[in-house]
Amino acid sequence: MMTSRQATLALAASLAALPVAAQTPAPAPAQGAVQQKVTGPQARYWVSAETGSGVSMAAMQGGGLGAMMGAMMGGSGPRRSLRLELGSVRDANPAEAVHAIPAALGMGAGLNLLGERAAAPPEPVERDFPEPPERGETPKGRLLFFWGCGENVGPGQPVILDFALLSQGVLPPNMRSVSIRASRSGPSYGRDRGYAEWPNRKDGKAVPAAGSLVGEHRVQGGFIPDIRFAVGGGHDFMEPLTLRQSKPASGGQLLEWNRVATALGYFANGMGFKRDAGDGGDIVYWNSSSARLLGGEQLMGFLPPAETERLVRENVVLRPDTTQCQVPRQVTEAAGGELMMLNLNAFGPELNVVHPPRPEDPRVTWEQVYAVKLRLRSYTGAIAGMEGRSRRDARRPEPGQTSQAPAPAQEPGAAPATPGAPAAAEAVKNVLRGILGR
Repeated sequence: MMTSRQATLALAASLAALPVAAQTPAPAPAQGAVQQKVTGPQARYWVSAETGSGVSMAAMQGGGLGAMMGAMMGGSGPRRSLRLELGSVRDANPAEAVHAIPAALGMGAGLNLLGERAAAPPEPVERDFPEPPERGETPKGRLLFFWGCGENVGPGQPVILDFALLSQGVLPPNMRSVSIRASRSGPSYGRDRGYAEWPNRKDGKAVPAAGSLVGEHRVQGGFIPDIRFAVGGGHDFMEPLTLRQSKPASGGQLLEWNRVATALGYFANGMGFKRDAGDGGDIVYWNSSSARLLGGEQLMGFLPPAETERLVRENVVLRPDTTQCQVPRQVTEAAGGELMMLNLNAFGPELNVVHPPRPEDPRVTWEQVYAVKLRLRSYTGAIAGMEGRSRRDARRPEPGQTSQAPAPAQEPGAAPATPGAPAAAEAVKNVLRGILGR
């Protein structure tokens, strides 16, 4: 008999085993062709630009339970945010650089990047997750996976993970899922000898609501070559999404949104809860993929354009002209009437600059000095009972909206003012604890 701790670890292992994050392989050269030698780059620079709106779980990721509760109870209007990550083959500690920005961004002359490696590994962060059941106690509850838009679910749904069976080492036989090819890894402390980022402890100013990336950019620092790139209108911050909900006569939930001009595709997912004092209740996961995809959290971030286009062709990501999706009635019934948490992601274009450009003669080595990647997305979401507020916020942008996750409106664990939020928070914490094995 597995302990509850072992059961949660088994759940994490089973989810991690799903084929959802394969790297995109480099194309093989034609037989007999000369393969060009490539060196470098000496520095890599990733610029991640997001447009967020509504009350979205995506806005809470990485902010801990405090940010989670604050976003659940407070909401926020349209906001723009940046994350800058700079890596170099040259060692530096601290690593410092300045990104000279166009005036249209409205954030002064430049942004100061900083990276400091700690002398000792940081102390583990204590996480406020519920205590696991006592040893020997059989865990209760189930995790139900649904997918697809329409009045009714397709065949083979739901896929059910029963926690009691899982504690005995029994997994459902149909855990296969669509494969998602993730982006190559960006700069980080572990991959680069010199690393700096923004925002950081010295600089973390808010991105103005009307800030624009269009114009000339230059990054300078003692541990990198000078980096220059230009951004045009096609790679500026994306438009905000506005998510609307209604309940059609046929049942389920109808989701509708505005079309974003530069979006390459859309993906929606949601979570619901149905409590039962006897068996622990059900946690329901749903996503908008027409193909068999379990969960789909890996599609609530950035995605390379080529992968987005592939997933659109395979009916995993919704087409760029799509503006609605109906959550099937069987999903909402399983969730006790409606999905409590909903997220919508719009995948944007990507700007890639390598200096110098690739030599036309394949016999000449391509000695890359620096590579820049600017990636874009727009996201929104809603929590049951708060969608009206999300729409009002989306219509009234607040100038100077902070680029960070919103601050908690009260201490984590205090009684929230939003109906249904206590159950949602507790269920979310249990899901996170199970997936993370904590």
